[in-house]
Parts: sequence; C-alpha cells; structure tokens
Amino acid sequence: MVRYCLAALLGAVCVLALGASAQAPPAAEDDLTPEQAEALDERLTNLMEVLADAPFEFLDGPLVLTLPEDERGVLEFSVEAGRTYALAGVCDFGCFEIDFEVSDSDGYRIEGVEIEAIEDSMPIAIVTSPHSATRLLHVDMRRCAFERCAVAVVLLVEGS
Repeated sequence: MVRYCLAALLGAVCVLALGASAQAPPAAEDDLTPEQAEALDERLTNLMEVLADAPFEFLDGPLVLTLPEDERGVLEFSVEAGRTYALAGVCDFGCFEIDFEVSDSDGYRIEGVEIEAIEDSMPIAIVTSPHSATRLLHVDMRRCAFERCAVAVVLLVEGS
C-alpha cells in the first residue's frame, strides 16, 4: 500500500485538475523534499486506512500542491448528478492546519457541503449535487512551519 501511495502521489494523472489559480500549481516530483514525499505517503496511507470502513471508494488522485502559509490553492473537479463525493486531504509534517471550501465554477460557495476533519491537517469535504457540474475545491494553508508545505488531495465517490 505504501509503495502504491507513493507512486500515485508522485505520478498520478487524476480527475482533479488545476483551476484558475496561478498561486498554487500542482507540485512536480522535484518540488517535494524527500521528507515531504515521505510525510504525504504516510498520511495518505493512514487516511485510506481510516476511510476503509466508510461508504466511499477511491476514485482518483492524489493531486499535490505546495502552498506557503496563508495562501490558497484551487482545484477543479466534476460531479455527476445525484452522486456523493468526498475530497480528502492530508499535508506534510510542517503543516498544522488546512481548510477546505467548495464553490461552483463561478466561485460562489456551495451550500450544504459538509466539511469535516479527522484532525486539522486532514480535512474532508462531502459534496452531493442535484445535477452534473464543475466544482472548485479551495485549499487554504492556515499554518505551515516551512516556506511551503505540501498538500495531497484524493477524490472518493460513494458506492458504485
């Protein structure tokens, strides 16, 4: 599982795509320190273990961003009508808090989105849409001990 997560972390092409934010392009493998890659791999493994009993199945990801403290990255994702999705994030060991917010493609906040957290560095957004649409996930780096901290986001879907 650990090797799978690391391979996916460093090389996956996923449903999540970079939105219109020039502040936070996806991190390339070379952008991550070995410590960041190891931390994300460990936290992704822990996250998937926690979610093993949840009604969600892995759909795609992770997409990795590197963000300085108090900066926001934006990821775009698509939802199908009537389906429920979970976007789960983890950050490296220099990151102490990240927050999620979901909006429509025009940037208006989506009502009814549940935002939960396993801990401050592992938020989860639950999104159900009455119609197929494009949504934006805003990732806010609240507390980072380094110049830039790494965040990985995975997309899950409820049932099949």
